Amino acid sequence: MDRLSVYDHPNDQITLSLMKSWHKPIYWALASWLTVVGPTYSAEKVRTVEPTALELRIESSGGPVQMNQLRQLADRKGRPVAITRLDVLLSQFSLQRQDGSWTPVSNWHGFFRAEQPSRQQFLPDIGPGDYIAVRFAVGVAPNANHADPNRLRPDDPLHPVVNGMHWGWKGGYVFMALEGHWLPDNAPGSSTGGFSYHLGSDENLIIIKLAGKMSVKAGTVLRLHLNASRLLSKIDISQDGASTHSREQDKLVKALKNSLSSSFSLSIEQHEILGTTALSLHRNSGHKTRSYPMMIDAHMPSFSLPKDNPLTMEGVALGARLFNDTRLSVDNSLSCASCHRQVNAFSDGGKPISKGVEGRMGERNAMPLFNLGWINEFFWDGRSARLSRQALEPIQHPNDLFGADCFHCHSGSLFTNQRFANNGLASRQGDHGRERVTGDPADRGKFRTPSLRNVAVTGPYMHDGRFNSLEEVVEHYNGGTVRSPTLDPNIAKHPDKGLRLSTENKAALVAFMKTLTDYSFMNGRVAKSQ
Repeated sequence: MDRLSVYDHPNDQITLSLMKSWHKPIYWALASWLTVVGPTYSAEKVRTVEPTALELRIESSGGPVQMNQLRQLADRKGRPVAITRLDVLLSQFSLQRQDGSWTPVSNWHGFFRAEQPSRQQFLPDIGPGDYIAVRFAVGVAPNANHADPNRLRPDDPLHPVVNGMHWGWKGGYVFMALEGHWLPDNAPGSSTGGFSYHLGSDENLIIIKLAGKMSVKAGTVLRLHLNASRLLSKIDISQDGASTHSREQDKLVKALKNSLSSSFSLSIEQHEILGTTALSLHRNSGHKTRSYPMMIDAHMPSFSLPKDNPLTMEGVALGARLFNDTRLSVDNSLSCASCHRQVNAFSDGGKPISKGVEGRMGERNAMPLFNLGWINEFFWDGRSARLSRQALEPIQHPNDLFGADCFHCHSGSLFTNQRFANNGLASRQGDHGRERVTGDPADRGKFRTPSLRNVAVTGPYMHDGRFNSLEEVVEHYNGGTVRSPTLDPNIAKHPDKGLRLSTENKAALVAFMKTLTDYSFMNGRVAKSQ
């Protein structure tokens, strides 16, 4: 039985046995190196009181809106429309009592998404009683709209990683993001175009008041309904345009605000639940470990670490050792570092496709590994929901831009919106990306949007490494995208000939991306114990 030993201090030793039961401690330790075998935990069931909650159901024709379904909705002229994204930020929630007074929820914000119809936000200040109306805002008040989002708790609805609605360098939030495809008049072969409507800016905050008798008890769910059919009822996409970013009070902004004001309704659901069973984790004192000092730049958003795998000095050291150990592969030939080289920002050093054990070729380009603490779905197709599972999967596998409108996908301090998108690549070898995981044809050709940080040293580019240079990447968006029903609306809204950037603008875009290289990161100043 082989052993790996890590000595970080004369009195500290962690050993790991490599045997059939190694999976959990190894992927925990690897997760520590990438973002930690530490203390063990025990679980205890506790009773909690059900608070009042708010739910936003986005609907069409009396039922939940069907995402990516052309012809379910229409614009003002009756042109078929499919929604691919409908996200909303709410704030300033309050209920009106029978005496006319209002009960507000202090500092409350809610983030809701059409593709997550069961998403709820608690209303902690709302007590039992009878109420006659509800009032809330679509958008965020100026004091919160212009505050630093990177200092928020990782689970805060306004956290930029939670909602993906922050403008980034411009500052402020998108209050509502409505994106999708539409069928132009006389379109050849039912070819669709894209639209992208982003409502924001302080002057576009919308106050909504809905009357309705409510008897609130423990476990009450107040359900708002947003009729998506009305949102485009005042907009002629062909005439009014396929894009707005609320830079001014243009016709589209006014139409969206008018539509939103009349699109909400209210209902109540009483769960009659007085308490629920929750899992409480308690740290056991069986292992002596030391917390790892995390140093995060003030301009980066906060993130949370898993409670069952806290970051420790010893865990990080062990993860680093395992990351470079070839004994984790079936033939002792490869380690994680074989395909994720630190000198190349943990990418595979110019290889389009990585080579696995026994010389077998993989299917996709090895993604660079950094800023993983902010990611919730891993791999190009998002098939792993936890970093600890991502660290284990390769071991088990048998083979193993500003003027260019780039900010929609490569936004904020992380230079990525953390979403999956079809960016117009021609399909190769039947790799349908995210569809392989979800089974939904609407996800065909969608892959995770990578960060632009260190992009100059992580080529070749795309999930299959088809582009060898940044110049080739820019040229793809400039005029090489392939139209398809799942093409991202922020690309589909542009003409078929692409962005049509000048030679000077393309060179400036590449030059900017090269400024995002962190040389200290590649030179070994990462995950070192002190």
